[in-house]
Amino acid sequence: RAGLQANGHASVWEEKIAPRMKAVSVWAMSCAQDVLSNRKESCELFGYDFVLDSHFNVWLLEVNSSPDMAATTPVTEKLCHTCLYDTVRVMVDYKLAVNHQNATRRGCPPSP
Repeated sequence: RAGLQANGHASVWEEKIAPRMKAVSVWAMSCAQDVLSNRKESCELFGYDFVLDSHFNVWLLEVNSSPDMAATTPVTEKLCHTCLYDTVRVMVDYKLAVNHQNATRRGCPPSP
């Protein structure tokens, strides 16, 4: 984002790039939903490789079902750490929310 801002394109990430990446990611999963396994109590992390053209159009190169999370550069170090941290937060928060919801339905006091 800093590079975009430094080159006079401060809003292009929020207005064009990020929304398109999200839409393409949803489209890719929709296309593959019939061949993806639904395993209870588990999740899978997918890696999306995108490229931008000179007009900031987003192009999907590939989707990896087992992305390499090794930090090989300062940029990937920050990205991989943030991704793994957020993944764990989502999984733990989701599990706690489901447990709270189930306990409330049964009339039990939620655990702290």
